[in-house]
Amino acid sequence: PSWARGFPLEYIKDKATEGQAAFRHSMPFVSKSGSIGVIQFLADGNPDVDANHRLMRPLPMTFDNSEDATSILVPKHAYSPYNAQASIHTQPALWATLLPTTVPGRVSDIWRSYFAQCIFADSDLRLVFAPPKIEQIRNEHNFLGDLTAENDLYTKSGKLIDFLSSWDSEHLHFPQRVEQLWIDLYERSY
Repeated sequence: PSWARGFPLEYIKDKATEGQAAFRHSMPFVSKSGSIGVIQFLADGNPDVDANHRLMRPLPMTFDNSEDATSILVPKHAYSPYNAQASIHTQPALWATLLPTTVPGRVSDIWRSYFAQCIFADSDLRLVFAPPKIEQIRNEHNFLGDLTAENDLYTKSGKLIDFLSSWDSEHLHFPQRVEQLWIDLYERSY
């Protein structure tokens, strides 16, 4: 198996967390259950996997990008990390390009993806993973340095998803809900 940076390690071998193909040939920008907020394209070569993956699994990696390759629509109220590389935010989700600055760079785009998906559920927006359109050629990394910088991803992602899954706000308007979520997350050191 392969997993993205920020995927909770406790779920890596859990069959219930594996995705299902959402669309067979073309990927519409409006699904039956709402609009697409973010499209995360997979990356061949040296994709954005965590340091554990890089230390244990061979690279480069290649994903299916044939005509039969399918996209995966993340179910509403489910969470999956997406990163800042090869991702497209549609107009209704441009607000979700903001990155938290209170955490290391190896964590900020992943936390942002989880925060955004919490609000996506309110906004009827969805996340889609699409077949690769790029080949990532990564500069040299210090894998042990990355491992240290990613520590919050390994130790807090599962708890963060638990918090987001039960989060609610008394605010009814979108801007106030986003602001309240960010405050609640900051107060919990996310």
